[in-house]
Amino acid sequence: MRSLFILVLFLETHSLFAIDKGIGVLFLTPGSNEKLIVNIRLRPTLKSKVLEIINCQRKDYEGVVYEFQFKQINTDNLLEFEYEKKGMPIMEVAGKWMKVIYGFDKLGEPFIGWIECKKGFVAFVFWREYLKERNLFFESPDSIKFFESPAKNELKFELQTSSQFKYDYTMKPVAVKGNWMKVEVTTPSDQCNMPKSKKTKIFWIKYLNENGRPLVWYFTRGC
Repeated sequence: MRSLFILVLFLETHSLFAIDKGIGVLFLTPGSNEKLIVNIRLRPTLKSKVLEIINCQRKDYEGVVYEFQFKQINTDNLLEFEYEKKGMPIMEVAGKWMKVIYGFDKLGEPFIGWIECKKGFVAFVFWREYLKERNLFFESPDSIKFFESPAKNELKFELQTSSQFKYDYTMKPVAVKGNWMKVEVTTPSDQCNMPKSKKTKIFWIKYLNENGRPLVWYFTRGC
């Protein structure tokens, strides 16, 4: 049962790996039985053309649901970042406006626009801060690198293999310096169950790339 549960978590999270998660995520915040209508504009000004209109409301057993009124997109770009809590990756910030990729056409070309951050309508988090509060793993199991200090002296650390993932481990944030994070690495993972034996060691990892995009991720639905 535990293996099946881990696999479900893996599929829910792994399906998001191909998405550009931006520098953070913008999400809408309707209250109970409240419907929000938010415009996506071509440029960061109220005089700019409306590209799309989002109708958003909170539904029982579904969480917050986004409906795109113009229905131009083939697939949306909603990213789950907490349990049944989704938003649109932030590409850029200009004052009280945020640029997001909200969907893709049939050829995979992005639909990009600006949303005004109105208090009570829109909220957001930035990965630079948000990831410091999560148990992490590398998005790509083939890009795992541990360092003695930021960008210096790559170190070897054997991780236990897993039947569901390539490796069974977790990383708990300790400190941050720029795009680098000091983490406590534990293998096998003790995030959901206490293993009979485990190894724990402190390393530095690069957790954001040069554009502020995350190189690590987390289980959005917990254990």
